[in-house]
Amino acid sequence: MTGLHNPRDDLVRAIGEVCHIWAQIENWVEDIALQTAVLLQPKMREDEPLTILRIAMTNMEFRNKVSTAKAYLHLVNLDESKNLYDRAEKLLNYIDNDARVERNRYVHDTWHIYGDEIRRIKFGTKISRPKSHHRILTTAIERTYNSTNKIDEFVDNLNLVYDDLVNLYNHISWLCFSLDEESPPAHKQSLPENWSSLIHPD
Repeated sequence: MTGLHNPRDDLVRAIGEVCHIWAQIENWVEDIALQTAVLLQPKMREDEPLTILRIAMTNMEFRNKVSTAKAYLHLVNLDESKNLYDRAEKLLNYIDNDARVERNRYVHDTWHIYGDEIRRIKFGTKISRPKSHHRILTTAIERTYNSTNKIDEFVDNLNLVYDDLVNLYNHISWLCFSLDEESPPAHKQSLPENWSSLIHPD
């Protein structure tokens, strides 16, 4: 990370990295859903059925892609990977419920530079009742950062999410080929013992 000599450049770079890695994450989730469909129905590997399925997936919102991938994985029932759904669900739930929400805040909130301070503003109305019982209307929430370290840490974890998705995809691909009696894979592609993106240091 660069210093605060030019915080705007640091901020633009950091937000750009969030957008860049997130686009790849979305693509891998879609590919996992497609590959799981092929695992369930090998005929889907043929050009025309796969194209039809990809058209439908491409026009889905991201959360629907996650839900579709989970639904397909739920239908997989193979002795070679009995815990596939449970493992995949933890990763996909983290992506959808945690990483996606944080990514949206970084991308859609408003950012301002004041000297060496970086301020993030989330606009939206909220009515609260403190102990005084008087209603208070809040129209924006502001957070102040001294650097882009927080965003950089998020990007680092998104890169781990990317690696985890690649491992999940490779395992599903191995399952597809393991069902092919004519050309079974030479080496087993197992799931990692733990998802690296879900291991957070204290």
